[in-house]
Amino acid sequence: ETVYAREETTWKMLRAVHPDVRLVPDMALSLQLPPSTPDRVQGEFLRTDGEATIHGCDPVTYCDSADAYLTLAGRYQRVVTNRLHFGIAALLQGQ
Repeated sequence: ETVYAREETTWKMLRAVHPDVRLVPDMALSLQLPPSTPDRVQGEFLRTDGEATIHGCDPVTYCDSADAYLTLAGRYQRVVTNRLHFGIAALLQGQ
């Protein structure tokens, strides 16, 4: 059997106990985007659905595509969010 790890810490831990462990990072994290040029200091994007603990401005209400999601995340120097995929979009944009 082969075990796949998404990050190096898990990969190192599993190598100690399993003979075939492969490091396969999330493919999105290797996406090469042109540098973003933020025009706003901070954006706060919090869930508004039934799973929200604090209600706020949910980025899914403003975006209709992955490109729009990435563009929105790139407009802010700092992003505060409790949405996993929007946090990843912000990281991909260097925020």
